[in-house]
Amino acid sequence: MSRLRTPWPRWAAQFGIFASIQFGVLTVLAMLLYAGGNNAEPTRPGYAFFANFFSDLGLTVAYSGRANTFSMILFATALTLAGLGLIIFFVAWPRWIANRLPAQLIAYLGSFFGIGAGLSYIGVAFTPANLLREAHINFVYAAFVSFFLGVLCYLVAILLTPGYRRGYAAVLGVFALLLAGYIWLLFNGPNTNTVQGLTIQVTGQKVIAMTHLTDKIAAVLDCHYGGWIDNGKPDECRCPCGYRPTLGESHSTHVAAILAENLGLDHYLPILPPQPGQK
Repeated sequence: MSRLRTPWPRWAAQFGIFASIQFGVLTVLAMLLYAGGNNAEPTRPGYAFFANFFSDLGLTVAYSGRANTFSMILFATALTLAGLGLIIFFVAWPRWIANRLPAQLIAYLGSFFGIGAGLSYIGVAFTPANLLREAHINFVYAAFVSFFLGVLCYLVAILLTPGYRRGYAAVLGVFALLLAGYIWLLFNGPNTNTVQGLTIQVTGQKVIAMTHLTDKIAAVLDCHYGGWIDNGKPDECRCPCGYRPTLGESHSTHVAAILAENLGLDHYLPILPPQPGQK
């Protein structure tokens, strides 16, 4: 008998982690295959981490004038799956928020913005900047602004949910500040036609992208493997999985046990005693 409540959040969590990891892997491969050049230096060979945007990987023809087909396919695949992962996660996230107003209403509003961000990422993937530049830029703006609003909503919803781990609220708060800073950079930062301006804009994008991937994995793990805490009462665990820890058992032990079970290692790593009804 599984400790998890239903297959849906388990599948959503696994896909969310997969979507984040595949984005990192496929974009690295796309960088290696990129045909060269950037907005300020068209003849620069290869992909420069602090001089090329992620979106450059999605060009059908690179700034060098060479076809960029393989890099474009990898980038479009990576960003589409990342967008789907974000959509699925925001659909599932409200179940971990208190079923009371106004927390639940704010969570659903956050999911509305989060789903919009996921759809915008997919829009970015299918609008190469060299062919559909205006649409591409609009999708980029929509993605980051929507995601920022979604994060703000969930920050408030978590703070209004008794028993939810406050440490993750702090993580969301820091991420919201970083997103706000990057949005300001997008609209008010230096022009990308100069090397210095391009470097500043690209560095900002890389910082927020890496933080986003880390934060998303942390959010999935936090929700799926212990976003709720016992509030100092070991006999009243409020984790969505329904597991009730024994007296003196730490929440981290509980989380480790569920991870072991999901990886199929629970028979080899009996971290916790069987629960009533379990064999």
